Amino acid sequence: MLDVNLNARLCDFGLARLTEHDKSPISTLTAVTMGYLQYGSATTEKTDAFSYGLLIPEVTCGKRAIDKESEGQKTVNLVDWVWRLHSEVRVVVKAVDERLKGQFDEEF
Repeated sequence: MLDVNLNARLCDFGLARLTEHDKSPISTLTAVTMGYLQYGSATTEKTDAFSYGLLIPEVTCGKRAIDKESEGQKTVNLVDWVWRLHSEVRVVVKAVDERLKGQFDEEF
């Protein structure tokens, strides 16, 4: 996923091959790690690209694809959480991991 110079490289995770393509998205969830399957989609070659793309907000936000809001509370889908923040405050930078303490380029 990263080369020796830390450049991102797209890899084939092979998630699409884990399931039968004629099955519904609900039945494929057991074979694909929760949170890495795009809503309403059966697993295809695009599933790998979606899963890879999800790594960026995971690293930036410091959250897993499916995470708990706090101990003992409901699980939250990272994509939903970022979109909700965007729609409420129109500033996605609010989703950035607090542990970065503001040490990042907002324009990037």
